[in-house]
Amino acid sequence: MIWGPTQKIIFAIIVLLCINYLTLVIIDKYAATQTSPEYSEGFEGTIKDGSDTTLYTWITDPVLIYDDFYAGIYDQLTNQIQRTQAKTALLMNLWTKDKTNSNPSTWSILDAGCGTGHAVTTFAKMDVGRIIGLDSSPAMIRYAEKTVVPAAKLKPQQLSNIRWRTDTFKNPSACSAGEFNHIILLYFSFYYIENQEEFFRFANLWMKPGGKLVIEVVNKYKFDPILESASPFVAFSLQKYSKERLLKSKVAFDKFEYEAEFQLSDPKAEFYETFRFKNNHVRRQKHIFHMPTIEAIVRMGKTAGFKYVGYQDLNALGFEYAYLLQFER
Repeated sequence: MIWGPTQKIIFAIIVLLCINYLTLVIIDKYAATQTSPEYSEGFEGTIKDGSDTTLYTWITDPVLIYDDFYAGIYDQLTNQIQRTQAKTALLMNLWTKDKTNSNPSTWSILDAGCGTGHAVTTFAKMDVGRIIGLDSSPAMIRYAEKTVVPAAKLKPQQLSNIRWRTDTFKNPSACSAGEFNHIILLYFSFYYIENQEEFFRFANLWMKPGGKLVIEVVNKYKFDPILESASPFVAFSLQKYSKERLLKSKVAFDKFEYEAEFQLSDPKAEFYETFRFKNNHVRRQKHIFHMPTIEAIVRMGKTAGFKYVGYQDLNALGFEYAYLLQFER
């Protein structure tokens, strides 16, 4: 049977109705998780699971959080590899339009808070002359070197352009004066920095004149804090279809169950993660984010001597209410 235009339209409508129905069913499931006693709030800054939350010990030191265990599951948990590669390509496109310095082979780039190193290897594949991956976690650097770099299948020259440094943003000597053409802080790297004004001053010191500083930020009131690994659909946000903001993630892995919750206590935020292993061991860790308004971040940059160039909306990359702010030294 050959369908005419009318039958095709009717079929498309039926498919859309089915998708909407499935979405509503999933949202009901998430809403139930949000309000079930197992996930009710305890005292401020904790997640209650049926016992006295005041007895819990939460890991808060980023170096302890980002250990070998967490480094090994980070990419699977956050599901950010392809998005990081897309951000890197976006930045390359912007920077090569600068006719005063459009040759990537002459650039030196700092990925501050490089994590598992996917932006670093992507820049290397694009033949950037020198890329430094800086992170305070030795475990994340080890994972980048031993797992991510070999998987990237870089050419010998590309591989030789990569360097790794284990240091913090608090150390002005982590990098040399005028060392970089461009500096990037992707995902939530900037929000881990407690003294953000100080970081802007350090970045100004580390950059060459005319260099670009790029910082990823979010609208803290509207972005989706649900990890993509907890979403039933790839690149699909349930937030659009929920009356209330969804703040909790829950994922079942082979060796453990994972739960997470985002709590905003303006201007700070806390991201709680709980790992329940099959041997009854429980690991709890808390990320502390310093989240001023986007306008305040722009002011910090200007105060430190940067020119605010503008922003790139990341909605096209599937991350709503997230932006790349670009400053020029």
